[in-house]
Parts: sequence; structure tokens; C-alpha cells
Amino acid sequence: MERPLFFPLFSMIAGLSAGLLFSRFVSPPLLIPLLLLAVCAVFCKSRAPLQISLSLLLFCAANVSLIPFIAPDLSPTHIARSCCDEPVVIEGVMDSRPESTERGCRLFLRAERIFTDKASREVTGRLLLSVKEGEVHFVTGDRVRFASRLRRPRNYGLPGEYDIERYLAFRNVFVTAFVKSSDEIIFIGDCGEFAMQRRIDAIAQHLGEFIGVNVPRKGRYSGRFCWVIWVLSPR
Repeated sequence: MERPLFFPLFSMIAGLSAGLLFSRFVSPPLLIPLLLLAVCAVFCKSRAPLQISLSLLLFCAANVSLIPFIAPDLSPTHIARSCCDEPVVIEGVMDSRPESTERGCRLFLRAERIFTDKASREVTGRLLLSVKEGEVHFVTGDRVRFASRLRRPRNYGLPGEYDIERYLAFRNVFVTAFVKSSDEIIFIGDCGEFAMQRRIDAIAQHLGEFIGVNVPRKGRYSGRFCWVIWVLSPR
């Protein structure tokens, strides 16, 4: 065969397309008999059984890989089940560097606990906290606490709009929160994890502040220097 990878590649693309475009998924246990069928097809003299079984296996594997993002089975303790119109206090750990945007800053947190007027309870899951104003000096591994309303990401339904709901889903984020100022976020302490990433974030933060103070904002930078600023700045 001149193109032995054509059908396997086409099968994977078809499986991903079925999940992304039509939200259709096969049953995950179906992968086991398909895998056994592909192993048995290796011993056949003809290539056709192996090609067919392998294509079916790759189609289902690619399709099933999207289930945790497109149709997740959230646990009872997942923070997405705590969304409501009333503000609550959320405590979580930053699991990545802050991301600067045109409208402020974004923080990705691993939720740990929710506090209400009546009690507190442990939660799981990842959430996106948007900060409108103020400088954010947190690094990966910082445990923080803030008060906000929890919302599920939703698209507006406009033609050609950016699919923020799916973008966040592929980052395991199914809940969003918002605070107006970074002063509303309380630093609790170091969670004791992400030691190496914390050092890298701290160095990048100091270098970014040094560049911001000593290099004028106006004027043109070389392409390499702009790339260095982008790498060192909080993202």
C-alpha cells in the first residue's frame, strides 16, 4: 500500500469530528473488544482485517478521548455543582501562572473549599478567576481565597463568535468567577506543591518587573526582545 497511514489517520479525524461537531460518542467499553480484534488481525495473511479493525479502534479511541471535555461526568463534589446566584467564598490553589489579558488578568485555580453562611465543604475541579483591575503577584502553588458568584461558561450564540465554553472545557474548566480588583483576593500561603514551577515563576516575575521599570514602554523593540518580554511577563 502506498499510503498505509491514510485510513488510520482518517479514522482518527472522523472520530474527533463526530465528537466535536455532533457530540456523538461511542461507549468506552467498546475499546476492549476492538483492541482484541486488532491483535487477532495481526496474524491474518490479508491486510484488510488489520486495516479495518485498526481503523475502527482509532476512530473509537479518538472519539472517546473527547468525552471528559465535551460530555464530562462531574463528581458530586465538583465545584460546577455549586454554581448559584449568591456569592460564596472560594479557596483554591493556583496551578498555573497568571495570564495577562487586555481586560485584566486571569487565574486558573484548583478549587479546594467553599465557605457559605451556614458551613464549609470541600470541593474539587478547576475554575477560572477573572480579575478586572490591579496587579497580580501570585505564582503557581499559592493558596488564595476570594468571594464571588460561580457561573458556568456560556457562549452568546452569535454567528462566528469565539467558543469560550469549549476552549475552557479543553482546559478542564467548567466554572468561572470574577472579582473587580486584585485587592479582593486574599493570599493564604504556599500549598507546598509546584516547587520548581514556583521558582521559575518568581524569577520570571522579577525579571519582568525589572524590564518594565528600566525599559521605556514607547518605542520599537526588536523581535527577539519582544519575545523575551512576552515569555517573562505573567500569562
